[in-house]
Amino acid sequence: MQNEKISKSGISRWLEQTNGVWFSVYAAGSAFCLYTCVYSFRKTFSVATFQGMEFWNISYKSWLVISQVLGYALSKFIGIKIISELKASSRSRGILLMVSIAVTSWFLFAITPPPYNILFLFTNGLPLGMVWGMVFGYLEGRRFTEVLGAGLSISFIFSAGLCKSVGGFIIRDWGVSELWMPFAASIIFILPLLIFIFLLHQLPPPSPMDEQLRTRRQPMNKEERNKFIANSFN
Repeated sequence: MQNEKISKSGISRWLEQTNGVWFSVYAAGSAFCLYTCVYSFRKTFSVATFQGMEFWNISYKSWLVISQVLGYALSKFIGIKIISELKASSRSRGILLMVSIAVTSWFLFAITPPPYNILFLFTNGLPLGMVWGMVFGYLEGRRFTEVLGAGLSISFIFSAGLCKSVGGFIIRDWGVSELWMPFAASIIFILPLLIFIFLLHQLPPPSPMDEQLRTRRQPMNKEERNKFIANSFN
């Protein structure tokens, strides 16, 4: 089994034996860095201005933002099913699949002439809206979940500035066009993304003590999900 192999790794054995402070630093740091990389696959394009480009008297960039937000919002509803049913062993593959779709969308965005490439902002936002749940799945059900979740949440503040800096550098210093810049930025972040997925995937499952203090997290089927939603409104 995959979980058994992970539990035998040196990192996992250390995490099982170390104190809560070092466990929290490792888990929160890995999740923070991973989601910072993921954020770059969605928001680096925001530094581009696309000056002078309009369609139907609406700026081209506004079309891009609207298209991506629609995809991102829809993914949150799709994620109710996908994230709740996702097994722990499939989280890393799920993140890689979502990011791969996002990167492919940026490539298609770059080679497709405007305004037809606006569609690929929708397909970029659609998978990325589910990554948060996949990353948080590594952190939930633990004694320190609130602390770990806070560390993950502040990645929004840091990553927003980082994305703009990287995007601006690519356009200004590398001479990459605004259409190709998001794809180029995605390529830069692929290797760090793989490293932090590996590190986060080394987290051992919640300990017996965690499960005593928290509700055990299990994948939900359709009936369990409907029952949970119904109970939430009672």
